[in-house]
Amino acid sequence: MTTVFVSGASGKMGRKVVHMLQATDDLRVVGGLDRAASDAEDFPIFGDTADINVTADVWVDFTIPRRRVRTPSIPWPTGSIPLSGPAA
Repeated sequence: MTTVFVSGASGKMGRKVVHMLQATDDLRVVGGLDRAASDAEDFPIFGDTADINVTADVWVDFTIPRRRVRTPSIPWPTGSIPLSGPAA
């Protein structure tokens, strides 16, 4: 099973991405990143990159462009694949 981390998981499009991922049999969302930490989902949503304590095979970045500046500074786990959403 491929594990996925979603940056922007609490946003309008991020929630849609999470629900699409959760509807598959071979992908599992293990964490998310958004402005405020939350435990409202079946996975932890971290409010700060320094608090992330999970690893994933794929990192889906679905944040708005002006917030995306922080994401490249995150030390990607070895073998992790970063994916980014639209630039608009």
